[in-house]
Amino acid sequence: MSKILSDVLKSEFFKWLAKVFGHWIARIGCAGIAAFQLVYGLWQREAPPVITWCLLFGCFCVAVFFAWRDEHRKAEQLEERMRSRIKVSCGKSVDQSVVPGSGEMWFRARLDLEGRTAVPDIEASVTGLWEDEQKVPLHEYLILTMYPGMRSLHDTNLKTLNWGRPEFVDVIHITKDSLAHFPLKFNPGSVDVFNLLNPGHTYQARVAICSSSPSHPTKVCMFEFEWTGDPDTSDLRLVSVTPP
Repeated sequence: MSKILSDVLKSEFFKWLAKVFGHWIARIGCAGIAAFQLVYGLWQREAPPVITWCLLFGCFCVAVFFAWRDEHRKAEQLEERMRSRIKVSCGKSVDQSVVPGSGEMWFRARLDLEGRTAVPDIEASVTGLWEDEQKVPLHEYLILTMYPGMRSLHDTNLKTLNWGRPEFVDVIHITKDSLAHFPLKFNPGSVDVFNLLNPGHTYQARVAICSSSPSHPTKVCMFEFEWTGDPDTSDLRLVSVTPP
């Protein structure tokens, strides 16, 4: 019996009935009780019974609750639409992610804005590297360039991501001599960046994508790059993103 009652309470019909009854109390009940009190006062020449005032107060409270709930839901929906997130994608199947030119090739992570609020001062860094699942020691984290790179001595290469206009992180650059490397803002002397990626190996790079905005937490992406020695048969793949 208890299971049947539980199933009834969880049914779509009961939920619909509860909503209809709640709205009826809030919208029709108040008007009906108020009309009854008015007619009773005119007809009997005395104050309406106390019970009617209690019912009227109860209906008023229900009406106030439903009005607050509807506005609260609208505010939450608007906030959800306005809240922005960075969507990360890459690979040859992603538009403008793999770009050949002048005998070179760039494998880039594409950043798209989901939402309307711009994300300022984006920077990406390689914080971990694995070769065929074996960890490669890095004495420094490697700060990647954002397309189109640093165009002047005063260019910080920090990008603002806006809705409708993607930004790109240069993750892997293949030179004319088929040399694969991480394109960096600057080369730290403690890391031999031009000898990190060797043909015939599969690499996983952990990349942190950061912003100066406190409302946008750092995204930690794991990219996989299978370097065959030929850029046409190699590709960059996104393995995971935290938080999604």
